[in-house]
Amino acid sequence: MKIPEVETENQGLKLTPVSHLNVEGRQYPVSIFYSLDPVPCYLFAAKETVFRIHETKPLGGDILVFVTGKHSGCK
Repeated sequence: MKIPEVETENQGLKLTPVSHLNVEGRQYPVSIFYSLDPVPCYLFAAKETVFRIHETKPLGGDILVFVTGKHSGCK
C-alpha cells in the first residue's frame, strides 16, 4: 500500500512532509451510561456494572469500559 505524502504549510517553521493514511471504518449505535453518584473505586464499580448487565440483559451486543491509566484507578 502506498501512503500519499501531504505537504504542510510552512509559516516560518522548518516543517517536513508527513504521511497521511486514511482508514475507512463503520459506526455503530452506542448507548452511554454514567454513574449517578461518585464511587470510591471506579474499577470495582465498572466490574460490578458489567456483571450486572451480563446477568440481567439479553445476550448479544458488547460492553466497552474506558478507564484511565494503571495508577489512577483506586486509592
